[in-house]
Amino acid sequence: MVADLSKRIEARQRWQASRGAEGECLSLIGEDLRGVNLSGAYLLGADPRNANLDGASLARTVLGDAYLSGASLRGADLTEVDLVKSELNHVIATDANFSGATLLRATFYESDVSGARFDGARMTSTTFTLANMRSCSLQNALLDRISVDRATFQNLDAHGAEGTIMRDSAYLDSGSAVEPLDPDELLAYFLAAGAVVSFFTGRPPTPWV
Repeated sequence: MVADLSKRIEARQRWQASRGAEGECLSLIGEDLRGVNLSGAYLLGADPRNANLDGASLARTVLGDAYLSGASLRGADLTEVDLVKSELNHVIATDANFSGATLLRATFYESDVSGARFDGARMTSTTFTLANMRSCSLQNALLDRISVDRATFQNLDAHGAEGTIMRDSAYLDSGSAVEPLDPDELLAYFLAAGAVVSFFTGRPPTPWV
């Protein structure tokens, strides 16, 4: 399947451009795409749910509106990827590199992003509800109303990150126990990790349809 992937992507682009008159739709659901190079590909609205993308190169790939839920992204390179309004729920993205990524309204519900790097990422209304965020790096990230509701942290590195976070509760893994953090404790944790952040105090954003 991987061997003819570039041809399938080209066929999908024709399908999109012609509104279905030419080419064909591309489904990557459940496919084994370990180590594949999709750098710079245009995959707007793609559906690689439950696909294995471990070690894949997705640098600068356009994956806005994509359905990546259930995918495995262990060690994947997602530098400068476009994940606007994409669903990354229940993904395993341990040690993945999201540096410089655009994550506007991306969702990581119950996802494992431990060890992942989000350095310099643009995170607007990005949600990490119930995510495993142990050993994450958010260095120099731009945070705008991100939500980490009930996420679990350990050894967060957020030096240079700035912006706003939602007034959420979370958990801190001390190594010997996992303790709850109330919103004020969560804010203090981000500050201690090097971030310059405050709570978002305006009206919650209107969900996009």
